[in-house]
Amino acid sequence: MVIVGFSVPHAHLHLVPLHKSNELFNPELFSRANPGELEIIQEKIKKEIDKSRI
Repeated sequence: MVIVGFSVPHAHLHLVPLHKSNELFNPELFSRANPGELEIIQEKIKKEIDKSRI
């Protein structure tokens, strides 16, 4: 494991698409994301970020 980037203050988040509240903690419920669905979500996130820019 390598940890880098602490010389520049920053933050990032991981967005994990979930369909059920316990899905994150139960590996039996994991499923592969549909690339098309992820692209739609990506575009929605980009639009919201663009709206928040002044």
